[in-house]
Amino acid sequence: MERKIGIISKDAGSANQIAWYVKNYPSNYLFALEEPAINIFESVLGPITNYGLEDLFLLSDELISGTGWQSDFEWAGIQRFVASSKKVTTYLDNWNDYSERFIREGVKVLPDVLWVSDLKAERKATLEFPNIPIVLQKNYYIESIRERRADFRRSLTKENGQSNVLYLTEPILEVQSHNSISKNFSEFDALKLFLDEYDLCDDLRLNLRIRFHPSEKQEKYAHMISDIERVKSDSIELAVDLAWADYVIGVDTYAMYVANQLDLPVATSATEIDFQGSIPWEDIVSLKKVGLRNFLSKE
Repeated sequence: MERKIGIISKDAGSANQIAWYVKNYPSNYLFALEEPAINIFESVLGPITNYGLEDLFLLSDELISGTGWQSDFEWAGIQRFVASSKKVTTYLDNWNDYSERFIREGVKVLPDVLWVSDLKAERKATLEFPNIPIVLQKNYYIESIRERRADFRRSLTKENGQSNVLYLTEPILEVQSHNSISKNFSEFDALKLFLDEYDLCDDLRLNLRIRFHPSEKQEKYAHMISDIERVKSDSIELAVDLAWADYVIGVDTYAMYVANQLDLPVATSATEIDFQGSIPWEDIVSLKKVGLRNFLSKE
């Protein structure tokens, strides 16, 4: 009898990774998801049956999970499976605070296998978890975006001399205690820095689009952006916005890393001039240091 594989996911980062893994490796999967993962999985796989954690545990032989910070949902699932000696594989979708992802109120629960999707994460995870097998997985999520972006770009028309600037928001204040982002600024400070710079470039032929993080609502920024309905992205797919964009700006969100992997110019709007975030940072520049006008001259 084919083994039943439970999938527990909430956090957007690992949800994208796991959903595209599932699409590329068909098997007998069962799902326990919370938003934004529900929307992400259904956009990749189509309609799914969503179970509660306990039902998923009873029906599944093993588990693949994410490691989100903003709730205990994924951690509780890992704990339940580990306690019953059912195999647990967990996807590390980022590069920071690995050990802390598995601790709640002093209780540490580790999986049997850890998946990562790049060499930097593999090196870091190997050092932090020397007794756990670390498996380097192909990043099917980024590959899917690369392919979809190429498709969308073929259908786009663009006026000569215009540049499209994509801004990516993220809930910095909600996760500051769990990542490397300085507590000296918030998502609002970062957005203000960008908007102030953008206003100084009103002589350039710029088009602005703002893509909201899956866990955020656009109303959060309505007090800062008077024409928010006009500039917001209406696309579920990141590939659509990256096909449109000539330049990408955010603070430290994973979507910036995706854009960088697709060879788009990427800048951070962090208000600290020497800010170094958690994503691989080699080709990402500081808007605070160089200014938007100079960044837009980057090819």
